[in-house]
Amino acid sequence: MFEQIQNAPTVSELLAHIKNTLEESFHEVMVEGEISGISHAHSGHCYFNIMDQDASISCALFRQDLLRHPGFKNIKEGDKVLIYGPLTVYPKRGTFQILVKRIAPVGAGLLKIKFEALKKKLSSEGLFDLDRKRAIPRYPKKIALITAPGGAALHDFVNVYRRRGFDFQITIIPALVQGDKAAGSLIAGLAKAQDIGADAIVLTRGGGSPEDLWCFNDESLIRQIAASKIPVISAVGHEVDWTLSDFVADLRCETPTAAAETLTQPQTEFRRKVLLLNQKLVHHLSSKKSDVQLRLTRYHPAHLMQSIKDQLKDFETRLSRVNLLERSHQYIGLHARSQELDDLMRDLEMNLQKTVALLNQRLEQAQARLLSLNPRSVLSRGYAIVSVNEAVISSNKELQKLPPQASLSIEFGDGSSRGIWSQGESYEK
Repeated sequence: MFEQIQNAPTVSELLAHIKNTLEESFHEVMVEGEISGISHAHSGHCYFNIMDQDASISCALFRQDLLRHPGFKNIKEGDKVLIYGPLTVYPKRGTFQILVKRIAPVGAGLLKIKFEALKKKLSSEGLFDLDRKRAIPRYPKKIALITAPGGAALHDFVNVYRRRGFDFQITIIPALVQGDKAAGSLIAGLAKAQDIGADAIVLTRGGGSPEDLWCFNDESLIRQIAASKIPVISAVGHEVDWTLSDFVADLRCETPTAAAETLTQPQTEFRRKVLLLNQKLVHHLSSKKSDVQLRLTRYHPAHLMQSIKDQLKDFETRLSRVNLLERSHQYIGLHARSQELDDLMRDLEMNLQKTVALLNQRLEQAQARLLSLNPRSVLSRGYAIVSVNEAVISSNKELQKLPPQASLSIEFGDGSSRGIWSQGESYEK
């Protein structure tokens, strides 16, 4: 052995190996015993031992953990306590100790520590994860109710469910809900609920002390609830009471009454809608009935006959108002007016003819005067019009002023002639 001394670990290495092995094997421990050797350091940490009649373990309660336990100042030497925390090695002394995370006097504090420890353990395994929870059926037809027979929880649940629900079947599975044998009884009830093919399971009981409700924190029961193939509702205690069954169940309800109300809520809403539709239907049918009755009354033969009689009477009254024989004197004057209108039309026609003749006469006179003033009308009596480029030559003086070879035009009554003007010479055609 001494030949391999060069491979021997140092003290620090050995303690480090022991420390790692110890912490991996005893990550968290729970120990019950008497407290002794309490010592407070200037750093705020507290050191003590927990012991029984045959052994003792060193413990360290660091300042930050001590601040979370204000009741620790009331713990005295010799008090029986329950501590919880990881096991580790203190290398300076080569001793192992418990790093205390929770400490409480044995009793109510013990249950709380056990509760928190088991809760942390099961939570780390994923039993409380939301993604593994199943939806509760909206309209369950068969419900397995696991509770104590004759208890207040059974009475409250059944009364609410019968008042609010319909088309359902409740199978009551009797079980112990308090005491050492209660957890086993509840587990058996869960197994029976699986066999009868229930749509939902309700695990319930009334309120009580933490000790009374402790069976609902049983680890085996919690695992059985998690493994259930049927959705489970936990309705244990009152609103302020929490058990591990509440965390693992698919739905937690504060009370048995709340569980019944939750299960029947969709049915209650469905019933409300049916009643509302029924009211609308009754109102619609009543309105249609009134309309049909009104139409039947309106088109009844007797009513139609009376309506025809009333119309005939109205027509007779109107005809009597326009009787031509009785009112002939009112229409005689119309003939005279018509004759007067004919006379006026004849007078108008005669006046128009006279006016047209007069206007024609005046037009002829104006045409005669216009013709007499026309300079071309004298050409027929031997006169002529001399012009150059359509400009009239009205005197000999103007003629003599014309340039040689000017083109003359002479218009007679029966035609015209053109020629060349040579000044001082005769006109050449």
